[in-house]
Amino acid sequence: MKTRLVIGALGVLVMGYALYGAFTDPGTDRLGVGEFLAGVLVVHDFVLLPLGLAVGALVARVLPPRYRRIIQSGLWASAVVALVALPFIAGPGHISPRNSTAGLLLTLAAVWLIAGIGLLVRRRKA
Repeated sequence: MKTRLVIGALGVLVMGYALYGAFTDPGTDRLGVGEFLAGVLVVHDFVLLPLGLAVGALVARVLPPRYRRIIQSGLWASAVVALVALPFIAGPGHISPRNSTAGLLLTLAAVWLIAGIGLLVRRRKA
């Protein structure tokens, strides 16, 4: 419990430092930063979080317990990778000169290859 409180406190300090930097930098559009942060908060709390909980509940209900963690881990890793890649794929002017779509697909393939190996190992142990 003590470790969790320390990690939480460190997270709050880092977020405070980031907000301080975002709002005190002389070249920053404070209103734009505030709008962006409010938008991120709304999308997270009212779209991503409920969607993640619903998918997790569905997986927990459908899959046998011995495979559940592996599939849920693969789904969460896929979601995080996709969210990080989204600005590079759909952003204005496609931020990266590289083929970000191919990079996303290769990364997702690697995630699910590892999940598949985990499922095979788990199946052989059973």
